[in-house]
Amino acid sequence: RRATFHSLDKALIDDEDSDEETEMYHSGQGGNKSLVNSTSSSLPGVLASTAGAAEASRIRKPSASVRGVAFSPTGAQWAAITPEGLMVYAQDAARKAFDPFQLDVHVTPEGVASALLIEKLPLKALIMALKLGHESTLQGVFMAIPISSVATLVHDLPPPYLERLLAFLTRLLPATPRLERSLTWLLALLRSHGSHMMENSTMYMSLLRKLHQHYTDLLRDLSALSESNLYLLTYLLESLQAMMESEQLAAAQLESVVPVDQVVVESVVPVD
Repeated sequence: RRATFHSLDKALIDDEDSDEETEMYHSGQGGNKSLVNSTSSSLPGVLASTAGAAEASRIRKPSASVRGVAFSPTGAQWAAITPEGLMVYAQDAARKAFDPFQLDVHVTPEGVASALLIEKLPLKALIMALKLGHESTLQGVFMAIPISSVATLVHDLPPPYLERLLAFLTRLLPATPRLERSLTWLLALLRSHGSHMMENSTMYMSLLRKLHQHYTDLLRDLSALSESNLYLLTYLLESLQAMMESEQLAAAQLESVVPVDQVVVESVVPVD
């Protein structure tokens, strides 16, 4: 009975009186304080004072009453209605300057430039740039590849790099003035790998929602600009047509007037 287990006295562990002493001490009915502090009923060999300090050190987060939750279309932000007010939370949208992926010793900005300009391998350069994750290097490859080669190059791109390419094009769309080039890349990506994205929709859903939002904003801005230009062009054409008609009318009136040198004098009446 006095055998020890992990250097602990089993007699103290198995002593049923320790629980009674603990209850009497905490209820104010007396009890042996030394026995209460000697062991803890939760874990063998742990002092009650130590266990209490451990419990106190566990800081629990306060619970909040939430009456409603709404998520943004992109899934990157969400808002909650609480008694303290409207709480809006968002992911860190700061663009990373260096976000590597499957790096090795040969994936460097110099290696990307060599594959693109010297080896004339645009697909290799694109994959290396996507691995490197450096924004300026990606933009350099994006601008260097001819538009006529985009469809073939994107079709041959392996699936592990599709998400990173889509993320890059989504970031680039609202910021670049080269709209035709960006839309050509996006169209080639969706045509070649749309089925793969549908099968793995959970991976691409956030990016596709953000892309749809950028495209909608771009369409709205271009529609307003196009309507304004259309009204301006309509006004200019109508003004030009009115000016041409007025000039033709003035020329016709001039032609109807007989020149002075062609007037024939039949008789002259003397004046006294």
